Amino acid sequence: METPERPMRRPTGCVVSSSGRRTTRSCSPRSPPPGPRQSSLPDIARRLVAELEKTYPKGDFILGGWSAGAIIALEMAQQLTRKNRPPAVLVPIDHAPLNAGVGINPSYPSLLNDAIRLRVLWRKSSDEKWKGFVPPFFMAVAKTISSRIAKLSLHAQRNLRNLRSGNLPIARHPIQKPLDDAKSPDMRELLKKLYTLLIEYKPRKYDGPVLLFLSADQPDFEYDRKWSAFAPNMKVCHFLGTPEDPTVHDSFIKGGHVDSFARTLQEEVDVLLRRRGDGRRVLLPQGDCEDGFRRDSIEQPSF
Repeated sequence: METPERPMRRPTGCVVSSSGRRTTRSCSPRSPPPGPRQSSLPDIARRLVAELEKTYPKGDFILGGWSAGAIIALEMAQQLTRKNRPPAVLVPIDHAPLNAGVGINPSYPSLLNDAIRLRVLWRKSSDEKWKGFVPPFFMAVAKTISSRIAKLSLHAQRNLRNLRSGNLPIARHPIQKPLDDAKSPDMRELLKKLYTLLIEYKPRKYDGPVLLFLSADQPDFEYDRKWSAFAPNMKVCHFLGTPEDPTVHDSFIKGGHVDSFARTLQEEVDVLLRRRGDGRRVLLPQGDCEDGFRRDSIEQPSF
């Protein structure tokens, strides 16, 4: 570990994407991306940890993950901590373990999950932070009902075509839309396997510093509440944008919000590293970090 007498160099960064593929130069870019061919999510994390240790055998690092990669990054951090080499900070982006014991759960009936999500939207509709981002409660109810009808209708039409073609009807998968958008049968099977591994994974308590970034997309999933169930040393950055231009799940990796996200992340990491360089235990302050995009939008003059 670095000491105050020996200034700490900026840690290496490593990001895991939703498919388990590393997306930054810090993790060996020439090695083949590990997919969910292993029997569990810890197996995927174990392979990534081995590659990270081979490429960077010493030194500090920041570990992050976007989408389902946030959950893989969590398991990597758990394994690295057991090896006495924890990340300087874990940065999960816009996702959380599905089986955290709070909020919606894949094992619940879909109607129960809908009720839980509506209750969350009802609470957040009166939260000043979410003003303009969350629809009025009656509109959320109407949207939920219409969405469910549309999904059932679309699936019924698909099964009707299957029957006419002599094929058996199939049940609707919980991640049917990503499966429909998949570009090949192999990709569909990979997504199914990854989803199975994700819902089987149960997170353990993690005491290291966690900097959680969330978009304005799907606030009813309560990713912050899920993380707080097992990560007490956490700071949440609600990176919402503006009501006129809200962030979505992909805003962290493409589009007009990326530069602002990078600045916000840089600022938060710099504060954390200063605390660590002073020899203090890194305890992240409770509360929200400043939304860089919203700040930039406010500072821009109107013409």
